[in-house]
This record gives sequence, C-alpha cells and structure tokens, in this order.
Amino acid sequence: VVSTFSDMTERDDLAKQSATDGLTQKPYRLWLVRNESSGSNDDDTLSALREAIAASRIKLLGETSFPREKPPSPSELEAMGADTAAIFAGDGTISSVVAGWSSWRGTILALPGGTMNLLARRLHGDATALEILERFHGGAFHRVRPTVILSRHAVGFTGALAGPGTAWAEVREAMREPTLKDLVSTTGEAIAASTGAAKVVCLNEGCGREEGYTAISLNPVD
Repeated sequence: VVSTFSDMTERDDLAKQSATDGLTQKPYRLWLVRNESSGSNDDDTLSALREAIAASRIKLLGETSFPREKPPSPSELEAMGADTAAIFAGDGTISSVVAGWSSWRGTILALPGGTMNLLARRLHGDATALEILERFHGGAFHRVRPTVILSRHAVGFTGALAGPGTAWAEVREAMREPTLKDLVSTTGEAIAASTGAAKVVCLNEGCGREEGYTAISLNPVD
C-alpha cells in the first residue's frame, strides 16, 4: 500500500532516490473503487476526485461501484496495465477488495471514504482524500507493507474484534439501508449474543479476566 506524508523535505529526498527507477516520472494508471453507501462517500468529493485525477498525470482506467459491481481481478488489472488502485471507501470495503487482490503486484491507495477510516489515518494521518491524492501525484509517498492481523476469516489491516459482541456489526450494516424488519432482527440478535453467548478469553497467563469478555479488540503495531 501507499503511505503519504506532508513533509516536503522527505518528499524531495524520496524523489531523488526514486528518479533512477522512474517511480516519480511515469504516468500512473489507476483503477478507482468506491462505495457509495460508506460513511463519508459523497458525490461532491467523488466529483472532486475525478477532476483532480483528470488534471494530474494519473490516467483513470475505470471505476467500480462496490458492492454493486465486482472489482476487476488481478489478471484483469494486469491486462489493462493498471499499476495503482485507489479505494475510496471505509475500512470494511478496503479489506474486502484487497483480499481479492493478494496476487496482484500493484499499489493500493487507501482514501478515507468511510466512517472511521482507520487504515487511511494509519497511512496518511488526518489528510482528506483530495490531499492524499495531491501528495501521491506530487511524489510525497512511499510504499509500505503494514503489519496486519491474520486469521482464518480475514486479514485485519486496522485490527480485529473477537467475541459475541461482534454481532453489533450486523446492526451497523443494517443501518446503511435501514428497514424496520432488519433493524429489529439484527438488534435482537446482537443483544442476545452480547448477553447470553459464550465469552471470549485470553489464553496467555495473567491476560484479562478469567470470565472473559463480550469482545476483545486486537490491533496491529507498526
């Protein structure tokens, strides 16, 4: 993935180091994935992103409206010559999309288009999507492999939540396009799981309460 920064001295030093391999010279070929139902994903910002891309040396190859549309596969990205994919969405969408691109050798640009935007904050600080794109276009970035949490279920780029309390995530998803039936159903299930399901415990000696917890949050450390 790409981590951007605002320090101009660091940018200039990186530009000198990258000049020999063309990292800061080539026109980037970018595929954009967006999730219109994500928290801060609005039409105005999306239009501004498209305009900024059009005004830069970045070629926009196409877009995916996730989850209504399926993102291109790694082989399809390679066939079209894409070297970068920008994901303008929340942490959940970014994790889902990136999971399908594990064999792709391109670069991921995480843009804050969700509610909490934990991965974007981890990589870019409090910069907006437009500021991140400007930094990227200006060469103020470096490629990183962030520490993640790996489980049999998924890869956690910002963390993982374990335990029956995770049922409340279903309530949040139901609120994206709420119907009374879905809200009542998911809320009832979340309450039942939180109060009656088996707790999650830490196996390490001296780690937490013996009776366990409704949920435990695990976070990667850089």
